[in-house]
Amino acid sequence: MTSQKKREIVLHWHERGIENAAIVRLLGIPIDEVRAIIHTSEHPALDASAMPLFIQPPVFGGGDDSLAAS
Repeated sequence: MTSQKKREIVLHWHERGIENAAIVRLLGIPIDEVRAIIHTSEHPALDASAMPLFIQPPVFGGGDDSLAAS
């Protein structure tokens, strides 16, 4: 697990165009972890409020008799 400060440094250096290999060498963290930090920052997790709301359609013959008279 990488500290929050190292995560911030990875993202800052990535934004400035520093290669992942240099970040790994300078910070001493695994390349997979650097890639994961960058990937999760580019694709943040969706929160519940951003999820679509699914509305169940009305059931036919469920009490609205105006359709049955036709």
